[in-house]
This record gives sequence, C-alpha cells and structure tokens, in this order.
Amino acid sequence: MKRFALCLFPCLRCALLVVVSSLLPVLAQGETNKQEYVLHQLHLIRDALIRYKEDVGQFPSAREGLVNLIDQPVDAKGWKGPYLRYPIVPKDAWGNNYRYVQCYISKVAGVMIYSLGPNENDEYGSGDDLVVACAYDKIQDR
Repeated sequence: MKRFALCLFPCLRCALLVVVSSLLPVLAQGETNKQEYVLHQLHLIRDALIRYKEDVGQFPSAREGLVNLIDQPVDAKGWKGPYLRYPIVPKDAWGNNYRYVQCYISKVAGVMIYSLGPNENDEYGSGDDLVVACAYDKIQDR
C-alpha cells in the first residue's frame, strides 16, 4: 500500500502540472478579453464625445466630465443626447471610472479618455493604461 501511494504522488503532481499549464492560456485570454472590452467601450465613448462636440460645439469640460454624454447640461445648446446607451457612465472591466482629460499641445486642443488598465494605477495614459484620444481642434489665435 505504501508503495502504491509513493507511485501515485508523482502521477498526481504531473497531472496537476498538466492541468495548471493548460489553464494558463485561458486565464491570460481572460485578461486579453477584458482589455479588448475596455478598448471597445473607449471607442464608443470617443464616438459619443465627437457627436457631442458636433452638436454642442465643444467637448465637455474636464470638470463636467463624461456625464454630459448622458445628462443634458443646462448651458449646452444643441444637445441631442443621450450620446451613450447606458443610464450611467460605464466603468472599465476592473470596476474603475474612465479618466477624461483635456489636452493642449502647441495650438491644438483635444481630449483623452483612458482606463487605468489591469494594474489599476493611474499612470496618466502611459504604462498599462488603455488610451483613446479624441479628435483635436486648432485653437484660434487671439
């Protein structure tokens, strides 16, 4: 009986190794699916922001944020939303709010939306953050 148990242990260890090694690609694919889902949502939000800008004439301010895509702001003339099909602004696949920031480079202004990514640390659009930048506008000389 003792010899049988000694023989069985290496077999179980080998079987466990096979099972775990076969699950690793599936687990990694789950993370890939999350990232693809988040990128899809980011593109939907970007498209909604572009439609909002076409109707209202400007992107929502960073203070107003993405909620203006769902709830009509008091001072937004031309608003034809809601621009998203959700009752609230969705969260990313890791349960975090999407970040929405305005960018100014030289005489070009625009907005950037991003997810904190799998590590859930705000790296301001770098690192593993998932980023989508919106269309930009030239800033008029004054």
